[in-house]
Amino acid sequence: MAIKIQAVEDLYAYLKQFGLTDYQAQGTAAVMMLGKATAREVSKNTNIQLKHVHRTMQELGYFGLIETIETRPMLYIAKPDEVFGRLIGMKEERLEKLQSKRDDLLGAIEDYHSSVKLTIEE
Repeated sequence: MAIKIQAVEDLYAYLKQFGLTDYQAQGTAAVMMLGKATAREVSKNTNIQLKHVHRTMQELGYFGLIETIETRPMLYIAKPDEVFGRLIGMKEERLEKLQSKRDDLLGAIEDYHSSVKLTIEE
């Protein structure tokens, strides 16, 4: 089954904003658009060579974006609402860590300024 090119390109661009590699974004977009796909179907609908599809899908499975069904041939499944939720959740976790680190650094800077001020005033 062929999928609409513009929809895939838009989805690909959106997925890239989450830091996915070219192959990861292409593979995720293809499986999301197809609903479920074999490696051959993923390769046919992307620029991913067949020999790289399984590795790419394995990486996406590690992130919880793609589910692998152990059949012959293997099937890959992506549920769009779960994929988007997982990607946004990962970004929110990263943002929380950055905000926490920012708070730690601000505290360290304030402590440093206080110690320098005390030294100057003495």
